[in-house]
This record gives sequence, C-alpha cells and structure tokens, in this order.
Amino acid sequence: MQQTSNTYSKYTGVAFVIFITVALVNFFFPSKGNVNWMDYKEALEKAISVSKPLLIFPMQKYSGRTKLAENSIFSNDSVVSFIQSEFIATSLDLDKANEKTIANTKYKTNNPNFSIVADKFGRGVAYLDNSWSSSVFMEFARRILNFKTMMFLNFDDAKYQSQLQSKPTLIFVSNSFTQNIDINEHLKDEDLFKAIDTYFIPTLVMMYEEWDKTLVKDVIPIDNTEQISIGVSSQNGFKFTKSAEARIIITSDKDSVLKTFIIGNDTEEIKSAIKEFTKK
Repeated sequence: MQQTSNTYSKYTGVAFVIFITVALVNFFFPSKGNVNWMDYKEALEKAISVSKPLLIFPMQKYSGRTKLAENSIFSNDSVVSFIQSEFIATSLDLDKANEKTIANTKYKTNNPNFSIVADKFGRGVAYLDNSWSSSVFMEFARRILNFKTMMFLNFDDAKYQSQLQSKPTLIFVSNSFTQNIDINEHLKDEDLFKAIDTYFIPTLVMMYEEWDKTLVKDVIPIDNTEQISIGVSSQNGFKFTKSAEARIIITSDKDSVLKTFIIGNDTEEIKSAIKEFTKK
C-alpha cells in the first residue's frame, strides 16, 4: 500500500512539474496565435498590391494582454479565417526599437492593449480592443471593413478623377480615429452617400498622417498647434487631447476651394449643405 502511495505521489509530482513547465514556456515564449503575421514592410507592400486593409497587432513577449489576445482571439478558428480572408495581417514587436517607433509615431500606441485596422496605404483607421471576446472583436472589425470611406480613392487619385470627370472633389478631413468613425456613421445615410457619389469625387484625408498633410498643404491650411484627439497611453488606454473639428472641403477640378463646413452631429445638416451646393 505504501509503495502504491509513493508511486502515486511520484507521478503526481511529475505531472505537476510538467504542468508548471508548460505554463512557464507558454508565458515566457508565447506564440502569436494561429494568424500568419507578416513583416510590417512586406505587409504594406502586399496590402497595396492586393488592395486589402491591414490588421496590425502590437505585441510584447511578456505581456499578459498579448497572451490573452493570442489565446482568446487569434487562436479562434473563425477569427483566424476572417482575418486571413479580409486583411493583410502584420504584427509590431514593441520589444524592438524600430517597430516600437512605428507603433508610437504612426499609430499612437506604445502598448499591446489594442490592435489597429489600417487602410491599404497603412493609414490607421480605428482601434480594436485586444481584451474583447473573439466574437465582439470580429464584429467590430467587420464594421470597419464596411466603412464607406474604405472605398474612397486616395487624395491624388481623387484629384485626377476630378479633372477627368469634371466633377468637384469632396474631401472629408479627419483628425483622429474617432472622427473616422463619426464620418462613417453619417455615411450610413443612403441619401447622403448617394448624393456624394453622384455629384462628387469623394476622398478622406487623415490629418494625423504626415503624408496626407503634405499632399493637401496647398488646399487645406495646416495649423501646427492642432493635435490628434485620441491616442493610446501606456497606462489607462485612452488619452484625450485638443483636436480640430472634422470638416468637409469641396474643391473644383482646378483645386480651388469652393466650400468648407464643419461636420457636426446632425446628418441632416450635412445633407442640407450638400443639397444647397449641388443646386448652384
């Protein structure tokens, strides 16, 4: 009986050691789930070539939030299939100086609490919380994919089409990820979207992107004191600062500014302004 007890204790001890070892290995050497994460620069090139948005996963080797996302979101078969089908997936390793700089300067995040949806040009569009359940994460990612602005031409292509079709360009000017969401909430109104699509060449300019600022400097006056209204801090998640308001600028096919107005909370006001302009 004593021998059986000793044998049982021996195997129990071995099993415990194996369990602890596996747990430590999983914590200190976490995988990145089942998603095929590409190198960031390669992902940017591929996104443009295949015309797909990016899903960017900022991660850290010893981060609990990274591990949570890998185990609850990026290991879910439905989520993995969805990401691989709809996005070019890339990760940014925040333990590497160059990748941390990209996350910090371009996407305003220095922690792994949020993933980022970016358009095919690498411009950040919205954050996704890595603590969400896999179903909620996928639902919000799908909503962003359906943003009307994701279908818009970039600024240069919009100007070219404006000249080609002799149509004015309608420029949505956004200063933050939050304003991207607000603009797309307005564009859910089918009458508004139809009017814009009929009478204008629409485009979205993101003023938190240095490249966008450079492109539109001759059309949109830049105030260097303007800041992005939302960023991600290393502590509590969101950090709010002063921002310029979102606005619409309508330019002629010769790039002269025809009308400018602030985008408020009322979709009807936007529709009324667009209707008034098209009557001229």
